[in-house]
Amino acid sequence: MKKTLIVVILLSLTLSVFSQEEQTPDKPKIVVGIVIDQMRYDYIYRYWDKFSENGFKKLVNEGAFCKNTNYNYLLNHSSSAYATIATGTTPSNHGIIADYWYLRLKNASQYCVDSDREKLVGTNSEAVGKSPEHLVSPTWSDELKISNFKMSKVITISMKDYGAILSGGLLANESYWFDEETGNWITSSYYREMQKKWVKDFNDKKFPDVYLRRKWDTFLPMSDYRASIHDNYSYEKGFSGQQTFPYELSLLKQNRGDYSILKQTPFGNTYVKDFALFALIKENLGKDQYTDFLSISFSSCGYISDIFGIRSVEVEDAYLRLDKDIAHLITSLEDILGKENVLIYLTADRGASDIPEMLEGMKMKSNYFDIASSMVVLSSYLRILYGNEDWIETYYDGQIYLNRELIEDSKYSLNDFQNTVANFFVQFTGLSNVVAVSSLQTTGEDGIMAKAKNSYNQKRSGDIFINLSPGWAIKPEKNRQQSLSARSSAYSENTHVPLIWYGWKIPQKNIYRKINPTDIATTISFFLNINQASMNTGEPIVEILE
Repeated sequence: MKKTLIVVILLSLTLSVFSQEEQTPDKPKIVVGIVIDQMRYDYIYRYWDKFSENGFKKLVNEGAFCKNTNYNYLLNHSSSAYATIATGTTPSNHGIIADYWYLRLKNASQYCVDSDREKLVGTNSEAVGKSPEHLVSPTWSDELKISNFKMSKVITISMKDYGAILSGGLLANESYWFDEETGNWITSSYYREMQKKWVKDFNDKKFPDVYLRRKWDTFLPMSDYRASIHDNYSYEKGFSGQQTFPYELSLLKQNRGDYSILKQTPFGNTYVKDFALFALIKENLGKDQYTDFLSISFSSCGYISDIFGIRSVEVEDAYLRLDKDIAHLITSLEDILGKENVLIYLTADRGASDIPEMLEGMKMKSNYFDIASSMVVLSSYLRILYGNEDWIETYYDGQIYLNRELIEDSKYSLNDFQNTVANFFVQFTGLSNVVAVSSLQTTGEDGIMAKAKNSYNQKRSGDIFINLSPGWAIKPEKNRQQSLSARSSAYSENTHVPLIWYGWKIPQKNIYRKINPTDIATTISFFLNINQASMNTGEPIVEILE
């Protein structure tokens, strides 16, 4: 009798496994991409003990965790990362080298998603329109839509305009971002001329007013925040000088006169999550035979890190609350569509750095590099060597743009000029590397030169790249709000990010080999059996494909 019972149990378990395998479709019904701004890899473990069982822990414990994921380019900008994740290639190819870049012919800056051809939809703002027109490479979701003649739906949501726009590529159905003036979700005429009814209905609920009537106090007792520095840390900027809990959000909103404060609180993430779930339901995502894509960007943790620093109680509290939002998102997706139909990936646009003053206090090498004064010295040096002319057009975001027309008219070799600048400038304290772009043609596949090459776009980049020494930051310009945490560098604190896959056919495992965020788009293309985006340079993550 016992033997018979054992056989029956084993047979039922085997049939159950076969049944589950048969129910799992060949392709996921929906891909859900989650990108968290400035989420360092070590945050997973720094806050692990306080996470719930159904948020980050569930993704790690039941999914595939790529533990050695690093961006492989020099200028580590947020917009560049969103484009990299979506296209499967580096800024050298997709063209989004920074949030802004310098236009030589116009002597002006270019914002990565500005478009004079379009107008904003859902707001009365007179600001310039937005579109993905500056994105050179198509995205994996563009290829998905091409593969089935635009039957798949692609909807992208972010507090940041570029976080939504660049994630969806050229063929997204809808892209939505946060309007600070009204607190609404808005879009661009690139996607549609009028807001959809469901979007207007959601905006009419005025959730930002509800969130900003709250007081932001700690989620747990203050004594539980042992992973953070004390709350009244002197180097935090905080909200107009206030840097300790609790925060009266209604008063802060009143002082600003708009809804921008919402972005700098954990409730900004909740607002994104609620809108994403509303879109999931109203657009019937994942309900037919064509795989859909929902891109969700959580930016508030980055905004909070910018003004409080990465060791702050505010950042820890934001991640504990985000964990709850992630749990709600996963549970809702599984309830509505079933885990076997949903493929989730979670990653970050970049990491984040410590405040230089704190590092100095711990006797680490750290300081601020005065780029303005250094450029004056460099200009004087070039005038002594080559004549009393303006040989430098501008410095812009880690790049020096030389006056190429003047150099050419003066019959100087551009390559030699670039190398002269690099060899002189690298002598300044606080600089680890200064790279002349002419030297990138012969560089290898590894090291700082290779990362500079991956950042260099022939049409948009400068002549010289600078890379600060570890722990250093650019000295803030006078009267300009400077981030306490965001850096554009090739060091691990900025490049090492989490990458977790979950759901559908994803096995539970840890993957320790080096992986690049360009591999995300490549791997999804293999999952869906579609053509890789035309400029794709990533590799498939075979450990989760097998």
